Amino acid sequence: MSVMAGHLSGKGKAFGFPSPARPAERGAILRIAGWRLRPATRKDEGFLRTLYASLRAEELRPSGWSDQARADFCTSQFDLQHADWTRRYPLAQFLVIMDGERRIGRLYVDLSSSVVRLIDIGLLPDWQGKGIGSAVLRALQERAQAVGGQVGLSVLDDNLRALALYQRAGFVVSGQTGMHWQMVWQPAPLGA
Repeated sequence: MSVMAGHLSGKGKAFGFPSPARPAERGAILRIAGWRLRPATRKDEGFLRTLYASLRAEELRPSGWSDQARADFCTSQFDLQHADWTRRYPLAQFLVIMDGERRIGRLYVDLSSSVVRLIDIGLLPDWQGKGIGSAVLRALQERAQAVGGQVGLSVLDDNLRALALYQRAGFVVSGQTGMHWQMVWQPAPLGA
């Protein structure tokens, strides 16, 4: 696996996404009813950084930090998260969620095994609460059911909105690692 060469990010590191030796290793691109997904590219870096900062804005607002300090923090955290996820999930699909031609979110998912792994979903604030997250979860559950597997994910233990969404979708807590709940969804046994 190699990381696609890219232009320099905020910290001077190459920005890109893993490129498996055989693209089929990633599986078919996930389809979400009503929304278009496409692979993220280097050209999406600015959007992905802006999206990341928007996802952290509420959390950082009471910090007392200056606008520049919050921006620097988000740049650093984005770089670290991106490097970690592209290293840990070399077969993942790093997707941009589209409404027509408008980028509205990101979906990072690993479909390369029977454990369908939701790495991350993030939507711009104006697109949250519109059923997109539920549609993504249904598509992942259908995919897991088709391969006889399950869906796994991690969620920050203080992200009560996401935790409630996952629980409504039938996910159960399977453990805790640091500040994250590990959650799993398994299809009902046949005949149940």
